[in-house]
Parts: sequence; C-alpha cells; structure tokens
Amino acid sequence: MGTIENSDGLTPPAVSLSWWSRAVVSLSDTVDRVCIFSFVTATVLFAFVMLVGVFFRYGLNNSLVWADEVGLMVFIWATFLSIASGYLHDKHVNTDVLVRKLSPAWASRAAVVAEGLALGYLAALTVSSMQNIPMVAGIRSDALRWPMTVPFLAIPVACLIMDLHWVRRNLASGISIAAAAKLLIGGTFLFLVMLPIGQYVQLTGPLRVAMLLAALFIPMLIGVPVALSLGFMATFYIGSVGGVPFNVGAEQISNGISLIALTAIPLLMLSGKLMHEAGIAQYIVDLAQVMVGRLRGGLGAANVVASFIFGDISGSAVSDTAAIGSLMIPQMKKRGYRADFCAALQGSSGTLGMMAPLAITILL
Repeated sequence: MGTIENSDGLTPPAVSLSWWSRAVVSLSDTVDRVCIFSFVTATVLFAFVMLVGVFFRYGLNNSLVWADEVGLMVFIWATFLSIASGYLHDKHVNTDVLVRKLSPAWASRAAVVAEGLALGYLAALTVSSMQNIPMVAGIRSDALRWPMTVPFLAIPVACLIMDLHWVRRNLASGISIAAAAKLLIGGTFLFLVMLPIGQYVQLTGPLRVAMLLAALFIPMLIGVPVALSLGFMATFYIGSVGGVPFNVGAEQISNGISLIALTAIPLLMLSGKLMHEAGIAQYIVDLAQVMVGRLRGGLGAANVVASFIFGDISGSAVSDTAAIGSLMIPQMKKRGYRADFCAALQGSSGTLGMMAPLAITILL
C-alpha cells in the first residue's frame, strides 16, 4: 500500500492503521467522485432550467412560475457540492504569505494550527447547520410549496463531506502528535464558541476589535482558505458575543446564497466560455483592430477596446483576460511588445469587465 503523508509535512505517524487508511481514502474518493458528478450534473440542469425559463418569459411571453425557484435550488446544491470537492483538491483561494517566509519547521507548525482552525470552523458549521434544519423545515417555497429543507440540506451535506475530506487529509495516515494537536485545536474552538465563551468572558471595545481582526487575519495568513477564515471570524464573533443563537451561522450562509441575482454568475461565465470556444472573441479582436489599429500603439489599444467589449458581454474579468489575452498577447509579442508589458496591459484591461452593468463583481 502506498504511503499517505500528513498535510503538515511532519514526520510519519507513530501508529499506522493500514485498514483505516484504505477505508478513509476509499470512502473519500468515492464520495468525491459522486460529488463531482452531482455538481456537474446540477450545473448543467441549472443552466437548462434558467435558459428554458428565459425562453418562455421573453420568447413565448408565458413565464414559468417555477423556473427561477427550481433553478436557484439546483444552483445552491451545485455551489456547495463544488465547494466540498474543491476543499479536497485544494482549489480554495488561500494567502499563505506568512508561511512562505517561515523556516520548514515553523511552516510545519503553522500548518498544524491552520488545519486545526479549519477543523474547528467546519465542525462548528456542521453543528450550526444541523441545529437550523428544524427551523427551515416549516418554511415552504413560494411557487412549488416545497419545504426549504430541499435547498438548505446542501449546507450540512457539504459540511459532512468536507469533514470526511479533512479526516482523509489529516488522519488517514494514522495517529500522530500533529494529528492530536489538530484535533485539540479544532475541538477547543468548537467548545469555546458553543459554550459560548462570551457569556463568561466579556470582550468589549478595542479588545473585541483586536480579537476579531486576529480571528480573521491569523488563520488567513497561515494558510486557512479565505472562505473558511471569514467563516471562522464570524463564528468566533457569535461565540464571543454570547447572546446570538449558534444556528445563525448556517442561517446567514443560506440567506446569502439564496439570491436569484447570483444565478447570473455561472451563466455569465458560461457565456464567456461559449464566446471563446465559438470564435466570437476573435471577431471582437478584429473589430477592435479596425477601430483603433491604425493609431500609434494600435495593437495595445485594440487589446483594451476588445477587452472592454468582451467584458461588457461576458461580465467576467477572468473570462475576459483568458479569452482576449490568449489571442492578443502572442500577436503583441510578435510585434515587439515586451512580455511584462503585455501581461500588465492584459491584466489591467481584463478588469474592465468588472465595470460592465451586469458584471459578476457588481452582482456580488
């Protein structure tokens, strides 16, 4: 059997449980495959439902009252299942600026703390979402009258999947001092916020501000994904106040994503991908070169114009940069533009997509 290393890069565990390792890794892989298939299928279904709804609304002038509701529910499931899969594959955005400046030994210790804090928040969110299920069970959707547990269950399911992946990442190789430290850190945080500590220790004024800033930036700087760091800080606030119900964390996450406007984001990303694959981006570049190509430095100016037009249509700065940059940067290099200038120009002009009326950034 192959060796499974700890995510902190420390020494191998003192006790190796081969059967446990195989079981955890196999279960994690199986769940992840199902998760990937499910969120890809849900994404396709979501796009289909929304496009059908748009066709009926504007093409046939006969709106489907259930289209937005079903599309939003499927969108929520696709979002949280992709989040769960992304956690296993380290696809979440993180800023490990501080860790990179540390020595290997201290970087390993920071990784232990980061994994422990991540466990604390994941466990807290799991408990919070479980506590909130009875509250949403009595609420029904407007059109189909479905119980709101249908979309809300995506949160506890995703949390349980990430809990399993955390075990695979940190405990599958066996029991070690590092693994015990991670469990202790995560368990301590969960205990303090559920107690809640705010009923016994009052944090007020500058001290509370300092503690909240530390709860946000310390996890973020040592490698905890940004999304988990934000949730960690919010959960710490709930525990430090003491008078806020613990299920509010999961409730706010549910309220934050249950917005029909957010469903435009994957559709905008899809439109950008389709435009690039269909060759529309090339036509936009040709149009921009006709408009400003004869000016001095016209190729660079055409890059800016093309990026603005493409970004205005797709609403995505990422799609804009990828589509226009892949076409314009090679041409600019052939014409004598420096590589660093090409990158800087494309990076700047690509952000013009965020200024479009229906940009993803504006929606967020």
